[in-house]
Amino acid sequence: MAILIIKIIEKIQEDISKGRYLMYTPENIHILGYTPEHPDRVRIRLENPINPQGEAGRLYLTPEVLAGGTPDEKSCVFNIGLIWDEMLHGERFFRTAD
Repeated sequence: MAILIIKIIEKIQEDISKGRYLMYTPENIHILGYTPEHPDRVRIRLENPINPQGEAGRLYLTPEVLAGGTPDEKSCVFNIGLIWDEMLHGERFFRTAD
């Protein structure tokens, strides 16, 4: 599983290096071509980042972004941390966005 987390982080870092501070939900991160025999061949595709003004995905946003702030590198780290926690424990860290 560690290789998957590393590959997801690398993919999100690509966006950050281009000045795009996008956040995702687990459903928007697609793992392609993974096999236990060749985990290094895995590809990650990110789709449809969270819209901070929309309702979907609010459980994965920082409090600052929920309050109307602009996403930045720290909010991306927070976002991936929530996704990683959910992958490890099998349930969401936050149960409600309120």
